[in-house]
Amino acid sequence: MTPGEPARSERDELLHQMGERIKELRCMYGVAESIRNSSSLEELFNTIVKLIPPGWHYPDITRGQIYFDGEPYRSHDFEPTSWRQVANIEVNGLVRGSVEVFYLEERPPLDEGPFLNEERYLLDAIASMLGSTIERLEAEAALQTSEQRYLSLFTRSNDAIVIYNLSGDLLEANTSACQLLGYRQEELESMTLLMLHPESELSRVIRSFREIARKGQLLFESRLVTADSEHREVEISSSLIDRQKELVLGIIRDVTEKKRAEEELKRRLMRFRIEDGSLYLVQERAPHLSVEAFQDLINVGYPGLIISRTPEREMRHRMEVETEYWWVAEKAGEAALQPILEEIEQRIEDWPVRSVILIDRLDYLLTRHGFPELLLFVQHLRDHAYIIGHIIILSLDPQVLTRSELSLLEKEVREIEPQVQAKLTKAQIELLRYVYRQNTMGVTPSYSELSRDLATSRPTIRKRVQHLEYLDYLKETLKGKRKNLELTEKGLDLFIK
Repeated sequence: MTPGEPARSERDELLHQMGERIKELRCMYGVAESIRNSSSLEELFNTIVKLIPPGWHYPDITRGQIYFDGEPYRSHDFEPTSWRQVANIEVNGLVRGSVEVFYLEERPPLDEGPFLNEERYLLDAIASMLGSTIERLEAEAALQTSEQRYLSLFTRSNDAIVIYNLSGDLLEANTSACQLLGYRQEELESMTLLMLHPESELSRVIRSFREIARKGQLLFESRLVTADSEHREVEISSSLIDRQKELVLGIIRDVTEKKRAEEELKRRLMRFRIEDGSLYLVQERAPHLSVEAFQDLINVGYPGLIISRTPEREMRHRMEVETEYWWVAEKAGEAALQPILEEIEQRIEDWPVRSVILIDRLDYLLTRHGFPELLLFVQHLRDHAYIIGHIIILSLDPQVLTRSELSLLEKEVREIEPQVQAKLTKAQIELLRYVYRQNTMGVTPSYSELSRDLATSRPTIRKRVQHLEYLDYLKETLKGKRKNLELTEKGLDLFIK
């Protein structure tokens, strides 16, 4: 067995796991799309039972069934068997049906019979989404029947309901809205809708007013800030109920937990440990790890933007995804952005929330403005990322900075870490990262340099290196009588693949 074979095997397993997670993500996205587009529950159920088999580990022998209010909805060639998973559909606290998955043939036992834990999470998520959707549809249908029923539903509904005008003034709020937001009714009805949203959402809310006035209704996602400053992810279904008075009824559903489940599924698909609202610095001579991390986030659904001095055609050769691209150039135009830090900041601030933004060739902005201005720019980017929920990745050649400048910059940013690092200890990861940084600058460090810069005894360093050599992450090279260290291909995979 050659040293490269374990690495290939590990990569094959990782690719297989990613393929499984992508199937699950596609299934979830398909369910969400069906919820948005189906005209009836019957159409919705019949669509979802067709989406279930491709999301499971053995799609060819997988069949789906939905029971709701005593009526079955089944996928093609359905046949009940003993190899079964089930999740209840709850509507307003009552079990009204179930979502079921069957295997037509026996398969080896996994986490839950022949099923994976991830399939249990997916099935529960589908049942939860259906329950929430049915609650919303039935609530909206009830509102249309009569004014008396509307008034009763408004005051007693488990959904948060508000009435506001197209200027944003809150006119009425039910008990559930007060409970969700943590305000007394008289407090809430003296506020405006804009006061309940974080600053990053205001432009979206103002646009929603115009859309409601034009279309008569709108379903959109946003964030609300409660009385105790907690942020809640919400879905707002708004309908214009009196065009002359510009009155809007808004049904607010707290989807914080659903969003967390979606984010958890995204994290399981991602190859790097990256969090929303964070600023990352990648130290590299050419964009490798930064591009890999950027593409990873695009592949799991983040909207993306690249800001780079490198011409678009040249950068596209490194990319496997399509995304918005702003070329930073001295001559401004429709396809170019001048290297003015304040203008770049403003563009990022106006970009849709919770996006991933790659700023390549940070050294170019350094030469234009100097380090003090660049450091202030990076500090502002960190604030923007946190407030707006962006993921901002900066790519920089560390050789353009002094050691003290790099130290100041590192205090404002985080490092991108691959998910595979969980298999290594923190000390081993620190050692590999040090060697990687040195190698990218053309340096192969010695044991003495490792011991000095990592403040660790030479025997401890030697023991860690020997273990990492055994795992095929490091290898020794000889320069005269001195032994130096560099990453193997497998070691490089941790940082640039």
